[in-house]
Amino acid sequence: MKKAIIAVPYLKGMGGTETVIKNFAEALDVKNSNNDISWKLISFGGTDKSDWLKHWNKKVYNFSKKDTSS
Repeated sequence: MKKAIIAVPYLKGMGGTETVIKNFAEALDVKNSNNDISWKLISFGGTDKSDWLKHWNKKVYNFSKKDTSS
């Protein structure tokens, strides 16, 4: 099995980068129907809006006093 990591800095949670990551994940899920790729999202800094992170294998490292979803 191949493993992939997508690492991102702090993101607000409602912009273009989040949309690109979401679209990439959906395309990978469709193409990866035989489960030969395992991927994880790592967020350095967290996010303000955590809805876009809900259903993903992820690890969030928060570097601020703000409470963000992990």
